[in-house]
Amino acid sequence: MHYVVGSGPCGVIAAQALLDRGAAVTLIDAGVQLEPERQAAVSRLAALPPESWDAASVDFIRGSSASEGTDIPIKLAYGSDFPYAKGEMAQIIQDGSKCLQSFAQGGLTNLWGGSVLPNLPQDFEGWPISYEQMRPHYAQAARAMKIAGARDELESLFPFHAPPAEPARPSRQAEALLARLKANTGTLEAAGIRFGRSRLALRTEGEDHACRYVGLCLSGCPYSAVWTATQLLESLMKRPNFTYRPGLKAVRVESSGARARVICRSLNDDGNISFIGERVFLACGPISTARLVIDSLVAYGRPFRLQFQPYFLLPLLALENTAGVSRERLHTLAQIYLDILDPKISPRAVHLQIYTYDEFIRQRLERAIRPLGPLRGLTRSLFEGRLLFLQGYLHSDEAEPIELKALPAPSGEACALSLHARDQPRTRTAIRRVLFKLAANGRRLGVLPLAPMLALGIPGEGNHIGGTFPMRENPGGFETDILGRLPGLPGVHIVDSSVLPALAATTFTYTAMANAHRIAWTVAA
Repeated sequence: MHYVVGSGPCGVIAAQALLDRGAAVTLIDAGVQLEPERQAAVSRLAALPPESWDAASVDFIRGSSASEGTDIPIKLAYGSDFPYAKGEMAQIIQDGSKCLQSFAQGGLTNLWGGSVLPNLPQDFEGWPISYEQMRPHYAQAARAMKIAGARDELESLFPFHAPPAEPARPSRQAEALLARLKANTGTLEAAGIRFGRSRLALRTEGEDHACRYVGLCLSGCPYSAVWTATQLLESLMKRPNFTYRPGLKAVRVESSGARARVICRSLNDDGNISFIGERVFLACGPISTARLVIDSLVAYGRPFRLQFQPYFLLPLLALENTAGVSRERLHTLAQIYLDILDPKISPRAVHLQIYTYDEFIRQRLERAIRPLGPLRGLTRSLFEGRLLFLQGYLHSDEAEPIELKALPAPSGEACALSLHARDQPRTRTAIRRVLFKLAANGRRLGVLPLAPMLALGIPGEGNHIGGTFPMRENPGGFETDILGRLPGLPGVHIVDSSVLPALAATTFTYTAMANAHRIAWTVAA
């Protein structure tokens, strides 16, 4: 028996790889789910066409967003914060960081934006594995998520690793912007700016769960059109060699000889239960995995480096107005990708995602024009069809890692974690260069960056974090080998982002899943 800990994207894809190799798998999981009353509202809406929805149920599952210390909203799923392990997070001392944990079934894919791009070949420089070694595992992850995407200008830079599903229908704002980008393709490429339609883990085909363009992607789709790890978990549950054990929190792992052991605590009665098998695969998420490894190896007081992707939000003003956007049926995930390859900005690619009209843009616009009184209507008509948002990511090399330490807790309890983020002058410099680049090419891009409204993410915000136990060709200390093994735990394989040597600016989850599949597939052989 092989044991996988965690039902997030890395856990479920590792379990699938093991099953495909003929192994028996038990997946151990905290498995927290959406509250019953909210699930009932979601189910009611899912059973009806959008035209028959009642406003009260939609408002109930839409919920609201809030900001804690930044201008970047905290995402909820169907109006609930169930994806966050609030009790665990409250026990972490965070100094200048904002990292998250999840005990939810499906992990933080309950909240993600579904964007999917692989690393560039050069992003594997310094890794103990190559782009070519990862290609077949990108393909397997793509098939698991059924990536929807267009074969366009971006494909020469980021090839598809499996045939894509039908691309999502772009919004009218996105269509207008894409037309301008295509008219300036040569000039933009000469400036190091590549573009294309977004690639999304979004169901666009079929009848029951395909996207119906109801504009609730960021708050929770009643039709479950946006892929989550729970969807893959549900398919695994139908396989004969698979067992799912929710309600358990892993607290220790051990390895001796040809056997590995994982000790868990029940979330219902605080009792302990142990599982012994051939291998244990840890996919708890970087914070939970760090705590589990530190407690297991008694690595208290030692500093660890937690890498993160620097993250920012930037409002844009489109040069062309698009009328009637508030009445349009559309998806509200990323519509367009821009990727900047300019060594004057960064030696690594910068990844930008453009979002057109959505609920959050409407809320921000209404807050901004509220003081204008009778002029609000005119101002809304002038700006509603022009306002866009850009979400930007830099490579982890453009940031100083977060320092993670642990202090021993009372016997039987999890260690106490503290996270300390340093000042980030390199990040701020790179982002300023991005803003200058966008402003210099604004006419060709069709947008004006609203630089005074820039919102910088706190280190770790967005949960694109990892690299705590990086894979190395010749690992030392708390580094892992190419199968995610630490020297003190030979039968235990870390398969989440904790083992990534660096975090490329391109989308985070896809590479983490591909690497998890690679490790599990290789081990099972």
